[in-house]
Parts: sequence; structure tokens; C-alpha cells
Amino acid sequence: MTGQAALRGAADTASEWLFGRAMPLWLEHGVDWRRGGFFEALDLATLENRADFKRLRVTTRQIYVFVEGAVAGVPRSREAVDHGLAFLLGPSRHPDGGFASRCDMDGAIVDPTRDLYDLAFTLFALAHAHRLTGAANLKAEALALLDFIGTRLRHPGAGFAEAIPPVLPRRQNPHMHLLEAALACAEHMADPAFDALCDELAGLARSRFLDAGAGVLREYYRDDLTPLRDAQGRALIEPGHHFEWAWLLTEYARIRGREVPGGVALAEIALRQGLDPATGLLRGELFDDGSIAAAEVRLWPHGEWLKAALALPGAAGDPLAAWDALRRFLDVPTPGLWREQWDPASATFLAKPAPASSLYHITTAVMELRRYAAGGPA
Repeated sequence: MTGQAALRGAADTASEWLFGRAMPLWLEHGVDWRRGGFFEALDLATLENRADFKRLRVTTRQIYVFVEGAVAGVPRSREAVDHGLAFLLGPSRHPDGGFASRCDMDGAIVDPTRDLYDLAFTLFALAHAHRLTGAANLKAEALALLDFIGTRLRHPGAGFAEAIPPVLPRRQNPHMHLLEAALACAEHMADPAFDALCDELAGLARSRFLDAGAGVLREYYRDDLTPLRDAQGRALIEPGHHFEWAWLLTEYARIRGREVPGGVALAEIALRQGLDPATGLLRGELFDDGSIAAAEVRLWPHGEWLKAALALPGAAGDPLAAWDALRRFLDVPTPGLWREQWDPASATFLAKPAPASSLYHITTAVMELRRYAAGGPA
């Protein structure tokens, strides 16, 4: 089988799992059709949700997931998008601007934090919902949220604060997802404000997050965006985020037509130091000297590995190897669920509830697999 034929086969398998199994299951069991919003996680055996809260990041990520389902023709997906938007733009809205991080099961705000990571996903959801519906109010909501982030969360030094109220340490991760969201807005809701945010965040990555000499991107920072280090002078890096940034920089080049160097080096280091050759799975955290900081293995980095391997197959490795690794997490008795974590100590997958938030990672990876199997990134 040729490489492209193998990709098409993998894309067909992945599409059947996503659209034929996962989305129908989550539409039936993962949507709180009565009270609004989406459930946090589903038990692998009973399909029950045991969480007593609803997070903004789950609301926004599931809106995106069901946009893809609606485009693919999965029944009730469009209804779920509208359902999610109603919860987002209603109970989740903070009276002082932005959106609250957590509601109870009935939609009352229980954590009023305005978190940059969560707000980035709100922009992301609005962009993709606009792609589906073309509704003018969604672009207006996105521009209003962009103004809120720019005026209330902008850091006087560089980049954006973590949250309202502010917290430390600062992280690259919310900035990464804000760039992902800004690119989605620029592609699907054209406006100079979104273009400007894309370019600002790409410049911030180049100047503050990407260490060109070491070829790494560190996770945690002091208030002045200097890296946090331990007593041995080491800073934490994550292979999954290396892959995610490597892919995202190719998206920046595609959408904005501008290059930010460093993605290839990030992917190469993630593959060389982050992949455990004994299991074929990605390690959780490393130090920037290459030593292992945390051996725990989670699902989400493998979706990001697949995306990077499709965009940068030489540097990030074989896309089919990445798909095989991700697929191992999806191999559960109830198709459409997954195991979230591999435990290296016992060499087994842990039988914890499947978190709804991971469906975003799986969906973005499958959509990229479908795109490349069809001929490329255009």
C-alpha cells in the first residue's frame, strides 16, 4: 500500500470512529439537553456523568466538535451547536465581561474566573460556529471578546495575563491556544483585528517562547516571561506542546502567509526525546536538558503528534505511527469512548471516565488526517 493510500485508509477508519461512533454516543449521553450545556465526562461502563459542574472549556470545545459533526451530516449535531451556543452566551456570560470558567449543573456561575485559556477556546468556538452558521452576531461576540482580552487581560510587559484575578506562574499554553483561536477567526471571520492578534502572538512566540538555540519551548514563566527553573537550573517542556506548536506554525504560514522558524526543531526534539521506544507512546513532561520529568502518558499529545507528523513528516515522524498510538487509546469496549491515560508503572490504561475535553483533541487530529488524506493542507 502506498503512503497516500495508507493515509486514506487511516482517515476512513478514523472518520467512521468519529462520525459513526463517538459523535452519536456523545450526542445521546454527553449533552445535557434538559438543563443546557455539556457533561464533563462519561463513565466507561455506565456512560453516566458524575461531575457536578460544567466547565467553559468543555462547552466551547464541544461546540467545535459538533460543528464538525454538522458539516459531516451527523444527525442532531447542528442542534447541539445551537444548544451549546445558548449555554455559552447565556449562563456562562460573566456580568463584568468575558465568560466564567465554571457553572453548576443548572447553569449558575460557581467559579467567576475569566481564564485566558478558556477565553481562547471561546473565540475558537465562535469562529467555527460562524463557519457553520454565518450568523453575524457570532462575529460581533468574537470581536467583543477580543476587545475584552485586549483591554482587561493584556500584560504590561508582554503577552496576556493568565486570568482575572491574576495568577502565577505564567504559561505559554494559553497564548498558544489564543493563536489557534485567532487563526480560526482570521480564516472564518475575516477582520483586521484577528490578523493583528495572529501576528502579535506569532511575534511573541518568536521573541519569548521559542528558544532557537536550544530548539525548545518552555512551559512556565515568571511575571516577566523569563522561564521558571528548578534548583538544577532546568525548565519543563512537554512533547505534546512541542508538536502542537510545530503544527500551529505551519497553520500560521498557511493562513497568514508568514513564516516563524523553529517548528521543525520543536518536532525533532519532541520525537527524539519525548517518544518512549519501548511503548511507542509519548512521555508527559521532560526537562529542557532531555531528562524525564513525568512519565505519565495521556491521550491528547498523541493527537497533536498526528497533526505535526502530517504537516512535518520528516521532523515529526511517521503519521501512521502517530495514528496507531492515538488509536490505542480509542480501543475500548464501547466504541466512541476512550481511555485517557496510560500508566507506565503497571503498563496498562487506567479505567477512568472519558473526559469530554479530549474529544476536541481527537477531532482536530482526525480532521487533519482527513485533510491530508484528501491531498494536502490547502
